[in-house]
Amino acid sequence: MTRSDETLRQVHGADGLWRLFLISAFPTHLWTIFLFLIDVAWITERTKPGDAVGVGAYGLVAAFFDSLGIFLGGALLGLLVSPKWGAHARLTLAGSLVWVVTGWALALQVYGYFGAPFPSRLIGWLGGLSQPVLFLYGVEWILVGVSVLLPVYFLLRSERLRRWVAGFFERVSLLMIFYLLLDATGLIIVVLRNI
Repeated sequence: MTRSDETLRQVHGADGLWRLFLISAFPTHLWTIFLFLIDVAWITERTKPGDAVGVGAYGLVAAFFDSLGIFLGGALLGLLVSPKWGAHARLTLAGSLVWVVTGWALALQVYGYFGAPFPSRLIGWLGGLSQPVLFLYGVEWILVGVSVLLPVYFLLRSERLRRWVAGFFERVSLLMIFYLLLDATGLIIVVLRNI
């Protein structure tokens, strides 16, 4: 097998897609485990430890299915990356884009979870605008666009950064395999609780 055949296999084959799935699934699983650890004490106090385990199992199964959707989005984003960059660059770029978009979603959840209020001075200022919703959407698109374009720019320009991010994703992928074992355990628990 030639080097170009190996590259095509990594980009389009099961190996590249598997690694992209592992990279895409990590943030969702980390967030799910974080939420479970926050809630486990009050669930155990309110009911019993078995219910807390059940809630964690349902959360992990839901995180797995969320991860599948995120992975599909990441695979579609990966199609936007030119094949001339090679397998590792495509995987690194697609994984980075997934992490940026997922990071924005998690940031919004963190903001809502901890009950951070919207600043009243900003509400007053926005109320004076003729199109406040359009303004907010514009700011949102600019922030998200910059946060997506900057990593792409720096990853395409720096081989060293690409190697570092690829190494980081490799370590994350190894940890994600452990989380998938937790998912399988969670699925078994969910099935046993519903029999």
